[in-house]
Amino acid sequence: METINIKNQTKETVNHVAAYAHNQMEISKLLLLKKTAQASSFLMFIFIASLLLFFISFMLSIAAGIFLGDLIGSYPLSFLNDCPLSYLNSSD
Repeated sequence: METINIKNQTKETVNHVAAYAHNQMEISKLLLLKKTAQASSFLMFIFIASLLLFFISFMLSIAAGIFLGDLIGSYPLSFLNDCPLSYLNSSD
C-alpha cells in the first residue's frame, strides 16, 4: 500500500518537474521575444527619426536657397552658395 503511494507521489513529482521545465522554456521564449521586439522598435525609431531629420534639413536647405536668392537677386547663385560642397571648392 505504501509503495503505491510512493509511486503516485513520484509520478506527481515527475509531472510537476516536467510542467516546471515547460514553463521555464515558455518564459525563456517570451523573454527572447520581448528583447527582439524592443530592439526592432528601437531600430525603427532610429530609422524614422533619421528620415525625418533628413527631410527637415532638405526643406531648410531649399528655404535658405530661396531666401538667399531674394537677397542677392539670383536663385542659381544662391543655391550654389547654399550647397555645403561649395565651401570645399572655394578658393578663399
